[in-house]
Amino acid sequence: MSDITITCPGCSQQLEVPDELLGQVVECPSCGQSLQLPDPEPKPSPVAHHKKIVIHKHKRTAQPSAQRRSTPKGKHKACPFCGEEILAVAVKCKHCGSALRGNHAASQNIQSSETIGIIALLFPVCSATLAWFWLSNMPLLHDPGSKLMLISVVTVIGTAILVAIEASSVGAGSPSDKRKRKQRENPVTWFFGCLLLWIIAFPMWMARRAQYGLKNLCFAAILVGAIFFGITGFMQYMIEEAKAEVRRSLGDVSLQLEQLEREMGQAFDIADDQTAQQTRTAEERTIINNLKMIDTAKELWAMENNKHDGAPVRTGDIAQHIPGGFPVSPYRATYDIRPIGELPRCKFEGKVYMPSY
Repeated sequence: MSDITITCPGCSQQLEVPDELLGQVVECPSCGQSLQLPDPEPKPSPVAHHKKIVIHKHKRTAQPSAQRRSTPKGKHKACPFCGEEILAVAVKCKHCGSALRGNHAASQNIQSSETIGIIALLFPVCSATLAWFWLSNMPLLHDPGSKLMLISVVTVIGTAILVAIEASSVGAGSPSDKRKRKQRENPVTWFFGCLLLWIIAFPMWMARRAQYGLKNLCFAAILVGAIFFGITGFMQYMIEEAKAEVRRSLGDVSLQLEQLEREMGQAFDIADDQTAQQTRTAEERTIINNLKMIDTAKELWAMENNKHDGAPVRTGDIAQHIPGGFPVSPYRATYDIRPIGELPRCKFEGKVYMPSY
């Protein structure tokens, strides 16, 4: 009996293989890679041997695959790639053919995937923190609601991209990634799942990643999702409450202006019986009243159209917010609306008037 020499494709080590091992699957004693040995040549009278068969390599031995894998009953595990039951000492899945002992490159791939998962968890927390400290004291004229929506959209898209990258790095949805003979979801499916139903798909992936040798971060993902939606939801509620308060305040001002307008109407009814000075006083009160209505209408228009300080305002923009339309009294009075953030003015008989509060 003579040994044959083969070269391990994993470590390029020269190995001497006894004839008895030909046709079997053995493990390289140097790097641990499974090797399929060539079939033996047929012999006229084969004789069974009961000797212990070894592969020689610098006084190191390796038993045949069949003898090495003999384990007591119950020592099984699930294949991390296809989920089928295999022996606990198996180095290659008999169902999907995946190698179960990763090399150095596979270890580095798992470490990089773990880093991606941690970043995906921190992304919503950082976004919620940014929204809280940036938008809490932002004036309504700067439209904090739209900025909060932008942060939420960027967070969902960003975590969906990270989930897809991690799913791709561990081989999710590959031909060997099967469970009960059905192929699992691929990275594209996980990406759109997170986009359409983030609060469910994101924790699902954080649980599924454990089947690819990564940590199960499902509970952490649920906690992060609750923190993110809790903070953003609370901030959206506070923004709406602030807008409602502004509307109520403007409504009270409108009522006061209507009362002033009625009083001015009564004053004009008896204008014929008053002196010239009283008539001028009534006209000035009318001007001040009109300027307050113009200023209130500007604030309403700016809030409804998300206009900021410095935005120009035209007569037609605010006429609908002034009872009776844009004021034309008293005669010969010229009104200057002014941009958002500045008080309106009126020039009447050589004098300039501004609203007083």
